[in-house]
Amino acid sequence: STKLTLTQHIIIYILHYYEKEFVKQNEMERFVPRKKENVLQLADSIVNKKHKDEKYFEDVNQPYKALKEQLAAYIAIAKNGGWLKIHFVKRRLKKGTTNAQIGLIKKRLRITGDLKANDSSNLFNDSLEMAVKNFQERYGYSSTGVITDALIRDMNVPVVERIAQILMNMDRMRWTINPSDGSLIVVNIPEFELHAYQENKKL
Repeated sequence: STKLTLTQHIIIYILHYYEKEFVKQNEMERFVPRKKENVLQLADSIVNKKHKDEKYFEDVNQPYKALKEQLAAYIAIAKNGGWLKIHFVKRRLKKGTTNAQIGLIKKRLRITGDLKANDSSNLFNDSLEMAVKNFQERYGYSSTGVITDALIRDMNVPVVERIAQILMNMDRMRWTINPSDGSLIVVNIPEFELHAYQENKKL
């Protein structure tokens, strides 16, 4: 009862905080479902739904817009079959090493855009190191460029689970006000990191 009351008041607050019609009450209520919904169907409907008034929440909330763009990208990945599972290597892989799983890792990172080069060799080269660092930054790891089993575990999370996580965070963005254009401090609790911004630029 308390949770539902709190949810109700937050929805009312958000509806009054943003300019009229940019936040649709029925869309916010979809994030408090009465029953389980198919993740892909829900995600696809959020990305492709058109509003008659052409007013969308992403137009007034940039973090939500960024998440919606990622949602569309991951839906496309899911429709193309996702990615293959990578076997654990039980040792650290770094630039200069060779391993049978490296070719699969390159393919996995290319799917999500972390690796730009069209390379499927089993050699850990410079382009793979850059791709690994990019992946590590996106997932809250230290940017070492070294592949561990923990990193492979994150690479192996199915794309549908990643879509569910994006949907959850889009929900959270609906419950927050738009970030300030001035000085801003953002605390990322799962990442254990504090980020400082000045005029929308990360310091």
